[in-house]
Amino acid sequence: MSQICTSYDSYLQDQDKAVWIAELSDGTQVFCDDGRYGEKDIAWARLRKYLKNSGLRIAKLLIKFRSHTELVAERNEDTVGFYFGRAVSAWVGQPTINYMVVGVVQKSEQGELAHTTKWRVPEIIEDEKDTRNPSDYLENIIWDCSKVQN
Repeated sequence: MSQICTSYDSYLQDQDKAVWIAELSDGTQVFCDDGRYGEKDIAWARLRKYLKNSGLRIAKLLIKFRSHTELVAERNEDTVGFYFGRAVSAWVGQPTINYMVVGVVQKSEQGELAHTTKWRVPEIIEDEKDTRNPSDYLENIIWDCSKVQN
């Protein structure tokens, strides 16, 4: 089974950066611990494998920085997956702005759509909402176990 981080441990506290938290259908909380096992280690990919093997689903996603935590995406009856990505904005002479892009993939009359929100981190400030075609962002999506997972 894929190794996941289920506590806000000293590794995460020492990083002093914003992390996502996935609350699973059994109540387990999984924390983003990118880089713990090497430079190319991605916690979202490990979580995808874990969920595929366990049959569990994501119930909600949160973003945490120090003691500040925000609920940023939650499952409803139309949810078929969750979306996560990172983004950066930079202008000459201005500080770089980092974002987490989080959302849900839902069934709709137009097919499946990813409804995402860009959150400025580490401040955890909602920036902008977007609707995306999930087929353009397969690496960013964790589908429910009833769907084929990439």
